[in-house]
Amino acid sequence: MDKRWYDCKYAKKQKDKYELFAYLASICFDERKYTEKEINKILKKYYADYCYLRRSMVDFKLLKRTDDGSEYFFDKSVLDLI
Repeated sequence: MDKRWYDCKYAKKQKDKYELFAYLASICFDERKYTEKEINKILKKYYADYCYLRRSMVDFKLLKRTDDGSEYFFDKSVLDLI
């Protein structure tokens, strides 16, 4: 486990967390639709608590979800806001 991802759970400033999650999302995802299972498989490579990563990326609006929660997608335009 990379210490950088361990730090994301304990970072105190929201800006620091956002930057870590934005970086991870940018290296992990293309602009296409993913199932939750695919998202979990990708994030599991970076951090044991991959559900925390997924939920945080959704909370920070880095990953978006369909209304029924069946698909996720990453919109790289959110990176322009950093």
